[in-house]
Amino acid sequence: MHFTKADIVQAILNECPVLEIFIDFPGFFGVPFSKVESIVMLVMAGFILGWGVISIFCSIFYYKSLKQWKETVTSSTYKLQRMLFFALVAQTVNNWIFAILPLATAFIWSAERHIYSSYATMLGIFISSFHTIADIVATLYFIRPYRACIMKFIRRLFTKFIRVHPTPQVANLGILPSNIHFSNQSEYARVARLMRDQ
Repeated sequence: MHFTKADIVQAILNECPVLEIFIDFPGFFGVPFSKVESIVMLVMAGFILGWGVISIFCSIFYYKSLKQWKETVTSSTYKLQRMLFFALVAQTVNNWIFAILPLATAFIWSAERHIYSSYATMLGIFISSFHTIADIVATLYFIRPYRACIMKFIRRLFTKFIRVHPTPQVANLGILPSNIHFSNQSEYARVARLMRDQ
């Protein structure tokens, strides 16, 4: 038995007539759009694409400036500026992949009332949700001082909550009770010295 698309759509609408809005207006989540709303969608898509083009030009300008600075700044400053430049390029590519293209496509298809615009919208929102994670990963990967600072902060955060137990030898000597716990080794050593001096 062969069914056409129209037969399937009609069978679905017979069971659930409320879905007719998705057939009549295949727009942003099936919401009907007037011409004004379509123009607003196209303007937003144009703004997003324009912002992406501006970011590319800014990256090119920054790269040219970086080459000119090479002779006038110290090597450590130049290395840091290079790391920042590569992070900027990675973030620009990240913006194009995870924000600009998916959202602009969703807006344009919705404004044009494309039959698959609801799918494009959902896919665009799903893809753009990864933008922040990819941005953080790019920053951590390309900027070494920032990565070192974050790793140091995480290590300090974890070691702060790890309790160091007294060594069995000192506890057995009766200097400190074995049930006392300290947040770090230096605090333990300081208390042990104070009790030994008494």
